[in-house]
Amino acid sequence: MNLITECERVDSMPENEDRSEALQILLDRIEWFEAEIANSEKSQAIEKAVEVLHIHPN
Repeated sequence: MNLITECERVDSMPENEDRSEALQILLDRIEWFEAEIANSEKSQAIEKAVEVLHIHPN
C-alpha cells in the first residue's frame, strides 16, 4: 500500500460525513501502524484501511 496515494485518495473525496469518517479511520490506522505492534497486526491494519478506502473511492 502506498500511504501517500491512500492519503491523497481520502483528501480528494468531497467534503462530507463519509470523507470525515474515512479520514479518521485512516488516521487511526496510521497511528496504530506506527505503534510498536506485531507485524501481523500491522498487516491487518493496512488491509482494513484499504478496505475502507475502497468503500469510499474517488
